[in-house]
Amino acid sequence: MKVAHIIMIPDLNGFGSGHYLKGLCNAGLPSIDNYIIGGAKVKGLKTYAVPSMSEALPWARWGDMPSQTMRWLTDFTETLERVIETHSIDVINVHHTGYPMLPGTLCKKRYGLPLVLTVHGSCFLELDDTVTKYSSSISVAQIFQDLTIEADTMIVLSESQRQEVLKRYRNTSISLVSPGIDRCFTDKPFLNPNDSKQYFFYAGRIAQSKGVLDLIDIFQSTTNPLLLAGPVQDIDISLLNAPNIRYIGNLTQDELFKYYSAAYATIIPSVWKEPFGLVATESLSCGTPVIAYRSGALGEIINLNNGILCDSKQELTQAIFLCY
Repeated sequence: MKVAHIIMIPDLNGFGSGHYLKGLCNAGLPSIDNYIIGGAKVKGLKTYAVPSMSEALPWARWGDMPSQTMRWLTDFTETLERVIETHSIDVINVHHTGYPMLPGTLCKKRYGLPLVLTVHGSCFLELDDTVTKYSSSISVAQIFQDLTIEADTMIVLSESQRQEVLKRYRNTSISLVSPGIDRCFTDKPFLNPNDSKQYFFYAGRIAQSKGVLDLIDIFQSTTNPLLLAGPVQDIDISLLNAPNIRYIGNLTQDELFKYYSAAYATIIPSVWKEPFGLVATESLSCGTPVIAYRSGALGEIINLNNGILCDSKQELTQAIFLCY
């Protein structure tokens, strides 16, 4: 079976959906050939770059449909068509709702192929925000909702996400396939005993939806050391340069293992509904507890034996002080 994966992120590294897709393609299933449309080239994977991907980032604002995004959609559709015709694709798998469903649905109807939608992120909440914030874009949000119905089946990452999908699409076939973690987190011994921890750690997108502003505010009022790693999105990088706060870039999986292992705790202050919580599983596999907001699927991973779940910024602050 040959599967064409559509993913809208410009780079498979540094994004949870990118790690998920790489793990899926590297699972070594001999009966499945995977082809990735979108994202940078990854060694060992069949990837096809979209020409205008670097210019248009359609996930930046759901409410916008600027000319560069329309060019992106045209390029994406043409690239997908070329892959389908060249490699005789059997299944289209769209990763993310919204814009990527447009080329996926067009090619489903043109070639008569089954369409699978893998839901990454709290997508339905984002569509609600579109209707609230962009009155002129209600029609765009409705299009996204209608396109989601075109999926023959959906894949979700957690039970929390399954319940969110069922609220809107009760008659849809849904499968739960949680992400795995890189083998570097399971094949190595713990690096640091408890008495040699050095800092608190954050890994993930440097974005407001990830609660990074709350985290910065908490640590600016203390001397506790904080390291942050991940791709920068909608936060001013200068905010990450306090005496006790340091941004260390977008790390490889091997580098993440080392930083997780030397941390007092990994902090996940997400203010959106986490679809799974890959950072939590990576941190716990390194023997490092997790402090997090009770967000989305994190409650399925974190308990009193491995971390602390918080319901407010005050609780998050208190939990950090308890661990130091």
